[in-house]
Amino acid sequence: MSDALFAVAGVVKRHRLGEVPIDALRGVDLEVAHGDLVVIAGPSGSGKSTLLQLLGALDEPDDGRIAFDGRDLAGLAEIHRLKGEAQQARVLFAQALEAWEASGVEEDPNVAMLLTGLGATSAATGQIAKAEAHLKRALAVSKKSFGDDDARILPALDNLAAHYQSMGRAADAVDLAVQSADIVEKDVAAKSADKAARVEAAGALAAAAGDADRAWTLLERAMPLRV
Repeated sequence: MSDALFAVAGVVKRHRLGEVPIDALRGVDLEVAHGDLVVIAGPSGSGKSTLLQLLGALDEPDDGRIAFDGRDLAGLAEIHRLKGEAQQARVLFAQALEAWEASGVEEDPNVAMLLTGLGATSAATGQIAKAEAHLKRALAVSKKSFGDDDARILPALDNLAAHYQSMGRAADAVDLAVQSADIVEKDVAAKSADKAARVEAAGALAAAAGDADRAWTLLERAMPLRV
């Protein structure tokens, strides 16, 4: 089975008609080799569409196993469902943003919020470049709305830093973490413990990025804030 393109073993799929379970597929075994041309034929209601949905990871079997090119498809249907929901949310954020921009309002905290949502949902649907562009613009709008050193831009900074970190761009994430630490440290309303936590977090990111000198400098900077 490991050499097959598709390997189906003991697959069962049940639907429910009210309280009555209906077996759409019952103990299906199938192997499709690379290069095979396969026709699935049968009368209406025999489970052809159900099997194709399972092979396409659009649904999951109630029992049994399906592998594609040696990879178990278990769990992929849930991933597809979540991506579908993220895509729907991305469209809604895009429509709301378009409405705001059509009204002539481009530099507003609400625009930054919509851009953040658009960035997150773009990332969730695999549109990484668009996600970065939206999150960068959210930060720019936040800075124009509140100023470069206002604590209210921290969510935009944190979101972009988290995106960079998830993409493996540790140095970029550290730069943004240091910016956020600078802002919190200057904020007279912030508690010393919160200031220390921000600086320490930036130091930890720098250490993880392999920048030992910067990490040590940040951790030294955090020590007096803990006193």
